[in-house]
Amino acid sequence: MALGGGIVTGAMFLLFLGIHLATTAVQADADQVVGKVFVVFMWNLIWVLAPPMIAFVLGPSLNIIRYGAAPRWTGWLGVVVTVTLLMPWMGVPFAFVWIFIFSVTLVLRELRGKSPQSELGGQASTPAAG
Repeated sequence: MALGGGIVTGAMFLLFLGIHLATTAVQADADQVVGKVFVVFMWNLIWVLAPPMIAFVLGPSLNIIRYGAAPRWTGWLGVVVTVTLLMPWMGVPFAFVWIFIFSVTLVLRELRGKSPQSELGGQASTPAAG
């Protein structure tokens, strides 16, 4: 879920960048109607960006909560960020902050030698049968 969400999120950001560049190029010309259409399309594109970002944040968050791949508070914070992504204008900045916090937490955990692989003796964790 997270990999697919990340790939689609990256593609959407490239599309967002392309529309932004096209808007800048068209606004320099005389055709203002096309420029206005691009601006409206660009501002409404954020609603299309929200679902893949929800998958991108929710997938690792559920993994963290269930398996403890990182401190559990980062997983619960990711769930809160996922809820804020239902209103993308508010949630996208929070998602970037969560990605930064999650990345720093993983780097610090690795530098301290407390990675999940080292705690399990190099074996991946599996859920209990039942």
